[in-house]
Amino acid sequence: MRWITPLSLAASAAFMTGCPSEYHHEERERVVVYDRPTYQPAPEYRERVVEPEVRERVVVEEEPVQVTEVVAGPEVEVSEFHEQLSPYGRWVNVDGFGECWQPAGVDREWRPYTVGYWVHSHYGWTWVSQERFGWATYHYGRWAYANRYGWVWTPTRTWGPAWVAWRSGDGYCGWAPLPPRGGERVVITRYDADDIPPDHFNFCEERYVYEPRVREHCEPVRNNVTIINRTTNITNITVVNNRVVSHGVDVHEVERASGRRVDDVRVQQASSFTDLRTRHDEQWQRYHPQAARHEALHEQHVAEHDALHQVHVDEHNALHQEHVDQHNANVAAHDAAHQAHVEQHDVAHQAHVDEHNANVAAHDAAHEKRVTAEQAAEQKRLAEQKRLAEQNAIRDKHLAEQKAADDKHLAEQKAAQQKHDAEHNAHVEAHDAAHEKNVAAQDAARAKRVAAEDAAKARQAADRDARIAADNAAKAKRADQDAAKKRPAPPQDKGVQKDPKDKKAGNQDDRP
Repeated sequence: MRWITPLSLAASAAFMTGCPSEYHHEERERVVVYDRPTYQPAPEYRERVVEPEVRERVVVEEEPVQVTEVVAGPEVEVSEFHEQLSPYGRWVNVDGFGECWQPAGVDREWRPYTVGYWVHSHYGWTWVSQERFGWATYHYGRWAYANRYGWVWTPTRTWGPAWVAWRSGDGYCGWAPLPPRGGERVVITRYDADDIPPDHFNFCEERYVYEPRVREHCEPVRNNVTIINRTTNITNITVVNNRVVSHGVDVHEVERASGRRVDDVRVQQASSFTDLRTRHDEQWQRYHPQAARHEALHEQHVAEHDALHQVHVDEHNALHQEHVDQHNANVAAHDAAHQAHVEQHDVAHQAHVDEHNANVAAHDAAHEKRVTAEQAAEQKRLAEQKRLAEQNAIRDKHLAEQKAADDKHLAEQKAAQQKHDAEHNAHVEAHDAAHEKNVAAQDAARAKRVAAEDAAKARQAADRDARIAADNAAKAKRADQDAAKKRPAPPQDKGVQKDPKDKKAGNQDDRP
């Protein structure tokens, strides 16, 4: 690619005409090419068993995506949007918002900031639209929902990465278009986004916010009321170093949740709306009106230079004609002087032509050299892309093989653990049965021993009671004998002979 600056055009034109140039050089901004990152799906978490009952989460890091430099730009005139957006919708007057633009060809369920994906730049979270009108409607102005028209866009002059409100919490994040507030408000705090209805939000899990097809991972709108109560408002759009920065969900949280690196992309400057619309599908750019004004100023300077050159040519032709007329009138007197003047003029003219041809040849050689260098750089870039694609294929194959090996290892560990659990359960059941049998035997022996002890105690008690009864009987007998000894003997009737049987009977009656 060849870049021609206004200074080089002015210098070339001035050199070719031999006239001084009134053009004052102004430095143009460098235009860079945006390398859109290729989609790489988020790697899955793999679990690695470190110790029993302990698992470690391993995140596979990806190579960073190479991008180019961002060029910031000033404000744009609102009137410039009318012609550019008319093919994709219509301009309507909406009560409370004034003149707004309504997109055409969208379905009833369509909402802003859904057809595209999020990238991160030093402007913060930046929306990359996949819609033909997205370069304007998601970076300038705000969206509002009107009952009569649906979603309409109100233009403003300041470029921003995305004019949305953010919410985050409980593993979810969401974004919704910021409503118009009137005037050019750039700094937006979380208090400006407290009244946005839940159905205006797009919610997804934090691990999906960096996906290129983020719309496929958004939750149904019917779940928004539940999710919005589990999240908090984190909206913060401010100005840092003269550029609008949109702070949303924490990049580190997205990296942790998704397991992939979030690289900062850079935005290319476009010098005109035509350039922006022509290259919108190939590169992500933003319109820079100052660059467009520099381009128009350059064209004006070239036109003024061409006009000045024509004036000089006309003056030169008039002067030459006057010189010829004077020469013809004085041909006789000035023949020698005229011939010398013609020869001197021819020599100077030939020197000028030769110098001009040499400069043209040098310019062409330099141009060919630049073209050759650019072609070599393009071939090198294509080779690097091919190398990266091959590396990605090898890495994907390695990851697949490693995942298969990990799955096999986990299956073997699970089978071994199940076998160990079964053997352990059988051992526990056998031990419990033996323990119950031993406890029953011990209970029976204890009962037998207690019964024997109770019988021995009963026999001892009976023997003691018998001894006590015998002792008591002996004591009573001795007491009776002692009493009998103390009583006086009865008088005996000498004339009467007692029967021996009566004596025996009396002795028996005295026995206790």
